[in-house]
Amino acid sequence: MKNKLSIVIYNFGAAILLSLWGTILLSWPILLVMMIAQRTNKLIHLSLFGALKNYSQLMSYLINPVSDKLQMSDLQSSLNGLIHFKDCKNLFSIALMLGCIWLFIFLYFEIWKKKKIVSLPHSYTICLLLLPLIVVPFSMGNFTNLFILFHRAMFTNNNWLFNPDTDPIILILTEEFFAACSATFLLIYELYFVRLLIKKGR
Repeated sequence: MKNKLSIVIYNFGAAILLSLWGTILLSWPILLVMMIAQRTNKLIHLSLFGALKNYSQLMSYLINPVSDKLQMSDLQSSLNGLIHFKDCKNLFSIALMLGCIWLFIFLYFEIWKKKKIVSLPHSYTICLLLLPLIVVPFSMGNFTNLFILFHRAMFTNNNWLFNPDTDPIILILTEEFFAACSATFLLIYELYFVRLLIKKGR
């Protein structure tokens, strides 16, 4: 039972981490599509390329452990904005550390020990597959409330409430952008367990 629980925890964690980093990688094309559709880059007086360049500088700061200063070419940041991005960077650092641990566990068991850990009993896979769908009906009509709830749970201050005049980056990071990223996260998570079900069915 203990071994089975460990494998369940490993696969749940792997699904979350893969979803997170997959969403981060896909956030660039998502942002591009959103800016084309909403023309939000015009609000910050930048071309699509210019807006993506500044977003890349922000993301480089957030996900690069050795980067200690946020500097966007064309967009300013307030003190509260910088504090919030620092808080975000700390969360990304934790996710990166956990990702390295999960990868080491995978290599140790799957490659060296030749023991399958990316595998679950059918019932467990179904439960983990359906787990996030509990919030879908709520989030579809109340994404704003879900967004607020998430930030209140993850951060101990209100620095995430950006003022567009002092932190113009928020003008391209719209609610629709975050909703699309959330949907991408959910899709990758679901695909992880769908893949396990397909493998089990063979």
